[in-house]
Amino acid sequence: GKVNGFFFLASDKFKKSFKKCTEEDLYKALRSKVNGTTAVLQTLADSSLDFLCFFSSAQVAFPAGQRSLYALSCGLQNQIVHQTAKSIHFPVKVINWGFWTHLNDEKDAVLEQIGITPITPEAGMKLMEKAFSDSTNHLLIGDFREAVKSSQEIAYELENSNSTLTT
Repeated sequence: GKVNGFFFLASDKFKKSFKKCTEEDLYKALRSKVNGTTAVLQTLADSSLDFLCFFSSAQVAFPAGQRSLYALSCGLQNQIVHQTAKSIHFPVKVINWGFWTHLNDEKDAVLEQIGITPITPEAGMKLMEKAFSDSTNHLLIGDFREAVKSSQEIAYELENSNSTLTT
């Protein structure tokens, strides 16, 4: 059958701080996001999709120790998509998702202590609907109001927008 749209949701569970990684660690951490993104864009660039959506992470705006390589891979993914999307003739969107709720209440409590409200599945679906009704091609989705207030300085500008959808 016909494919109308495509979501790319690659991730790697690689947890090591940037300071402690080797060159091999770096390549391993980048492989799923960067190689996968490039392959998807090359494969689908000439198709007639209604949309192409890449899921990325808010980690690019709020990098943290053991997730710094993941933040780097998400940032590279975002740049590859934005550069390539200029030559694609259907909507291409990047969504940098915030933190989702865990099955572990302790982890959610830690996020809430630092000012981040975890996204529930129900809220996530509503936010997805908002994201697709918005013409912005790059969105940061989550509730970071308290995290931003409590930070010394967070400076992150999305290339084509400063849109943030919150619940």
